[in-house]
Amino acid sequence: MSRKKFGSFDQLDIFDDRTFEVVDNKHTRITLEEDSQKKLITLIGYLGFSPELVKEEWCDVFYLFDEDIKKRSIEARLYTLDIAYECIKSNSIVCLNTGLGKTYIELIVALHFLKYKSVGKKVLILSPTKPLCVQHRDKSREVLPNHSAEVLTGNVAKKKRQDIWQNNKIIIATPQTIMRELKNGSGIGSPKDIQLVIFDEVHNMTGEYDYTNLATLYRGSDQNIRLLGFTASPDSDQSKLEELKRFFAVGDAGVISRTEKSKDVVPYVYERSVVRVVIERQACDFREYLRKIIRDEFLSLLNSLKKELVYVESENYNFLGLLENSLYKDQYGYITNINIEAFNKLILALRSVKEKNQDNPNLYRSMKDWGLVNLFNICLVMIDKGIHELRAFLERKFYEKLKQKPSQKSFNLNSAIVKCRKAFCEENLWTYKVPLLNYYPEKSKHNWRLVYEDAKLQELESVVRNNLSKQIMVFVSYRDTVEKVVEYLRTTFPNKKTERFIGQSNKMKDSGMSQKNQGDILTKYKNRDIDILISTSIGEQGLNFSSLDVVVFYEPITDVRRVIQRMGRTSRFRSGTVYVFAYKGQEELLLNISSAKHRKVEKITNFYEKNRGRF
Repeated sequence: MSRKKFGSFDQLDIFDDRTFEVVDNKHTRITLEEDSQKKLITLIGYLGFSPELVKEEWCDVFYLFDEDIKKRSIEARLYTLDIAYECIKSNSIVCLNTGLGKTYIELIVALHFLKYKSVGKKVLILSPTKPLCVQHRDKSREVLPNHSAEVLTGNVAKKKRQDIWQNNKIIIATPQTIMRELKNGSGIGSPKDIQLVIFDEVHNMTGEYDYTNLATLYRGSDQNIRLLGFTASPDSDQSKLEELKRFFAVGDAGVISRTEKSKDVVPYVYERSVVRVVIERQACDFREYLRKIIRDEFLSLLNSLKKELVYVESENYNFLGLLENSLYKDQYGYITNINIEAFNKLILALRSVKEKNQDNPNLYRSMKDWGLVNLFNICLVMIDKGIHELRAFLERKFYEKLKQKPSQKSFNLNSAIVKCRKAFCEENLWTYKVPLLNYYPEKSKHNWRLVYEDAKLQELESVVRNNLSKQIMVFVSYRDTVEKVVEYLRTTFPNKKTERFIGQSNKMKDSGMSQKNQGDILTKYKNRDIDILISTSIGEQGLNFSSLDVVVFYEPITDVRRVIQRMGRTSRFRSGTVYVFAYKGQEELLLNISSAKHRKVEKITNFYEKNRGRF
């Protein structure tokens, strides 16, 4: 197939006549493949680009050709151009799985507006975190080198912000920064300067979050600003999507969805195997000893709280009912732990009647015991993660320098917690000296052997051994678990380069990672200078690793968007595997809940995709 030279961007006849018989409708019968090619070429023209065909062994690949696009940087996929075209026509909410090219769609739409709409007005891309803003800027500069792009976040000095706003066509910012500038009246973020606003990770648009205020402001302006929201997945609760539709002032037709199972997406998706690994918890006498101490005190405190609430009067609240509704129970009716969201409603109710009951000692004891129950509930969660996680939590509560609340002081003096501290010291697991117990940890090595008595660590070892030549990413929920997993893998696989990837916030004995440290780690990982990366949730969004073959969920999570984002780290350039670990019992239940939510999301996205022509 020969290619012709081309000039203007609306010129489509760059191939020989046989290729464009489909476009010219010269065939009375056309195949599905030919029909798709016809749609593809038509969309490329609508968007103002020309196509470039690259002949490969397995298929013909189209790229968007334009003087402003870096050569062969945007592959012209039918579904991405279809979505881009819809976004250009009207406000839209785009639900597209991680790894399918949300950023490229955003840039296609941005370029179209910059060239063919209100020339001179800006494109504002909002992203929830500073690292994601930087990634968007870097991708914009790479793909659209002729259109200046810069970041506006809290890290940018105030005196530089005006210059950045005035001298760049594409602004990538956190919503907090833009909202702050609007309140200060600086002119930055003014609707009169903007023609397109893209809300990345739009599921963050809830409640009082700045996304909500900015969407309301720009939608209500008289500047005819296009608003687009992008997310990897809608919430499993349909009402959340309805709320988004109200913010963007769109009906069902404004929701555009694709999944990896969509017909026009399937040709571009690599196989991803998902392996559920349900693990029998390994017996550990020390762990069971600690758990019994914590659980017995937890139940005792709950009982005490219940008795005190009887004497706290209120016409508006049923305190005992609020407490009962916050309790999780097993199949036999025994209390296991508490639902934090429901339990928080109890303290809000207690605080609301505080002013009217200043002299009621039971009210203050109830609030204090509420705090203790909450802390002991966290202890139960931590001991289920492992003895290392419980020890780290108890140390932070005991040694942190912040002014302690009454409940926290009571917690540290509680006989059950004193007993746990003593037990940790006896097993040489406490990391600070305790003179009262004649305990000096520097005199003997930390007892990692006991920490390593964990069936999940051994299962992870098996996964690594079966994938020694592949890059692996392990997601965990807590930093303390990161430390444990990193130490175990470094000990077990001394020849494998294992590193952590965590957030910036400081904790006791853990200063976090600066943005520079994070960037260095990601660069090393992309260059394959790191074999195994152990990450908290910070690694879920925006990371693109071409050689990542294996992803491990160390614990199940029930947030569907986070599940999709984690899975999207692999299978971008070749087939990959995702392992999901869960202990039998409570974690297995969470895994099943996560699967059920995933099925709900699929029903929602399938509805909008299949019924699009009927809206």
